[in-house]
Amino acid sequence: MGIGEHFVILECQCGHSSTSWLADWPEHTRTHWGVRDEAMARLRCSVCGRVGRPAEVRFGWSAGPKPGREHVRGG
Repeated sequence: MGIGEHFVILECQCGHSSTSWLADWPEHTRTHWGVRDEAMARLRCSVCGRVGRPAEVRFGWSAGPKPGREHVRGG
């Protein structure tokens, strides 16, 4: 089994969706399994400009490492 990585999918009320690797978020904005509430409250949609918690937040685990990190073991 490959080494996976956490990702987050954010969907704004306007319908815009964004997916990112949790490891790419600044450390002070995330927990081991998710995003801190304070960080969620400050998010801004890149399409409509709305600020605040997205309409939908989903977390997942990839089947393998994110592209470019295949050689790194343990994240």
